[in-house]
Amino acid sequence: MSAANHGGGRPIRTAVVGLGWAARSIWLPRLRRHPGFAVHAAIDPDPASRAAVAAEFPDTPVLAAVHDADLAQVDLAVVAVPNHLHCEIAGGLLHKGIPVFLEKPVCLTSAEAEQLAEAERVGGARLLAGS
Repeated sequence: MSAANHGGGRPIRTAVVGLGWAARSIWLPRLRRHPGFAVHAAIDPDPASRAAVAAEFPDTPVLAAVHDADLAQVDLAVVAVPNHLHCEIAGGLLHKGIPVFLEKPVCLTSAEAEQLAEAERVGGARLLAGS
């Protein structure tokens, strides 16, 4: 999915899940600057991480859990959680039909790879991976 060919020029409505260093230093600044993206939600269960994002990006909605977000308003989730949570978080979003961008490692075992492939099939959403 590219910003240029999505929704007839409408920005890609994005949720960033996991608000650690990568989200605060890489993802949120870049997504917020790019006219092809609109950050709909920043999500993390850790109160300190949410507070840091709220202070640095005061106009970004900050939520404690994925289920707090209105996923009907999300076109793409950037999952930036610790590696051992990649499969759980990305799989849950894919099952709900939300495309996911996931940094490497995408998963830690072949069983997790199968779970993510099944989540793609069930939800009809695409898993994008990169570094």
